[in-house]
Amino acid sequence: MNYLKWWNFGVRREGKLPYADPLHAGRHPFQTFLLALCVVSGIPQLFGRTTAESVEAQLPLWLVTAWGGCLVVGAILGLVGAHVWRRDYATALTLERVGLYLAGAAAVVYSILVARYAGISGALAGSIILAFGLACIRRGSDIGLIFHRALNPDDSPEIETEEGR
Repeated sequence: MNYLKWWNFGVRREGKLPYADPLHAGRHPFQTFLLALCVVSGIPQLFGRTTAESVEAQLPLWLVTAWGGCLVVGAILGLVGAHVWRRDYATALTLERVGLYLAGAAAVVYSILVARYAGISGALAGSIILAFGLACIRRGSDIGLIFHRALNPDDSPEIETEEGR
């Protein structure tokens, strides 16, 4: 695995993990990328900065500002929970889960309002935002299942493995 050492960006050093994840929650690079992108794209919206050609230009300012705020706060909470908070994994996963639910719920509501205000021109943007919101909500529920498995190991369904066959 030394050939992939450059890819780790210093996360793993000489076989040591900097953060033990006993619940095996995992963080996918796509999740990290999208949450970071939400912070970058949400900051201008938080301050009402939109371009004339954008779908946001057709929406009320309060909606764009609220969307930007939920996007930035939810994404920052998700990133902090996923990558920054290292004191205990339960708090880290809770922060990540709350952030994903906030960003996801805001995305679903925003996509519906985009369709209402922008009409057919906002359909594509709204559908992409809707898919993102549903993905955030799904990841938040997956974290809930991880908690459930950790707290109630007897209630968890059996997972078939190669050794179990």
